[in-house]
Amino acid sequence: MDKNDQINKFVEFSKEIIKTEGINEETLSKISKELSKLSNIEDLFRFGNHRGRGANAAESYVLYEDADPHGPVLQLAKFDGPTAIHNHGSWGALCGYIREQYYTQWIVEETDDTKVTQTLDTIIKPGDYVYWPDVPNDIHKQIPVEDDAWVIIYMGRNAFDTERIVYD
Repeated sequence: MDKNDQINKFVEFSKEIIKTEGINEETLSKISKELSKLSNIEDLFRFGNHRGRGANAAESYVLYEDADPHGPVLQLAKFDGPTAIHNHGSWGALCGYIREQYYTQWIVEETDDTKVTQTLDTIIKPGDYVYWPDVPNDIHKQIPVEDDAWVIIYMGRNAFDTERIVYD
């Protein structure tokens, strides 16, 4: 199976499971495990369409962008410094590709006083993955451990032109 087939197979799997089972802890976990398989493709960063800098990424390549402007997007992104605490306006998954990065995630607890609680603080190594639920719980921050780090990012909705919220 060539790389393009692997990418398309992953996207179709993701779209189908969300269509049939919805966005929940179990489906996000299944999608993330499948995403992790793409980290075994050695030259993945050369495979996509070069996009350049992203909102937080120093460099990125689009591996898949759905024809539906609200459909999913898959990209390979390089981070060369800490990102702001931010969101993407979409549920998604992230998998380590080259080198390691610190990853911290928060969720919003709707109470009398809206509260943001840290739920994950880990190091993502190549092949490791994390996922985040939909808005408003898509808040996270990334910091390369050394130099820069490449990650594979899958978002359920194309967030390239979505304004991100940056948090203190």
